[in-house]
Amino acid sequence: MKICGKIVDIHSRSIFDAEILVENGLIVAITPSDRSCDRFILPGLIDAHIHIESSMITPFAFAVEVVKH
Repeated sequence: MKICGKIVDIHSRSIFDAEILVENGLIVAITPSDRSCDRFILPGLIDAHIHIESSMITPFAFAVEVVKH
């Protein structure tokens, strides 16, 4: 599926029209487009905050499981 959108590039502080190719729920390509797109596509917030004590296991055992992901 191709999606047209205005990419908000937070690193270069720019916004540009592009087509995003999505396959199996993953973005596989982003290509600049001459089409004018009406939606904005930008990074979402990822909360990396966690409390290891909630897992009820040792920090080492927790790290072993987290590294797998």
